[in-house]
Amino acid sequence: MSAWRTIDDEQAAPSAPTPESVVLPREGSIAIATSNGFVTVSAEGAAVRVQFGDRDPCVLLRVTDAIELHDGDMISAGNQWISYEVGRQGRPNRLHRVESDGRVTMTLSLRNSSTIVGRTAGDIVLPGDARLASLHFQVLSRDERTYLQDMATKDGTYLLVRAGELLPAGSVLTIGDRTVQLETPATGGAQGLPQWPNPWLGAANSDMDDGMEGVTRISRSRPTRSYGHDQTFA
Repeated sequence: MSAWRTIDDEQAAPSAPTPESVVLPREGSIAIATSNGFVTVSAEGAAVRVQFGDRDPCVLLRVTDAIELHDGDMISAGNQWISYEVGRQGRPNRLHRVESDGRVTMTLSLRNSSTIVGRTAGDIVLPGDARLASLHFQVLSRDERTYLQDMATKDGTYLLVRAGELLPAGSVLTIGDRTVQLETPATGGAQGLPQWPNPWLGAANSDMDDGMEGVTRISRSRPTRSYGHDQTFA
């Protein structure tokens, strides 16, 4: 997987600093330089296109809404890297806990509609990682699609961004040693996307559908990462 060469232990799930606000021009692109390379970003309507420079920097998207997972996606939470694999030939979808060199040290089949990963509770418990929250993130299966939802954690849950992906305005990216929030003129500058309610605020132990009305599911397609806000959890 090409993503392996961009992964290092220092880049796993950074703590969540206040991001720099970057408002993109209506035309053209800008370069964001970091300690491990640069990316170019450009506005496409109310979305943002991300391209890599001459190196492959580790670019992480903070998960703020339920976001659709696709085969090969890399999830970063605490000090963990977890890959998502779509099931084939009757095999269920799976999560793999991986090391920075690509070795798989744990595999879990996603047979239920909800799978929770945490430090002290959940379906996958990783007690040795102090940077994980007690309940950190949830993987949801809905209508033959799979979604990732952060559980209102302090340090956040992240997805590894691939070159050429399309992100919604307002996305928060960690690129090397910088954290930026990307805005477009179409979104009115720093306002960005509306903030949908997080179902896990005060409801971490509830049934997975309780309190999820009105939470937007973000759909994606490959090779770019496209988002749609027309689907909601029922």
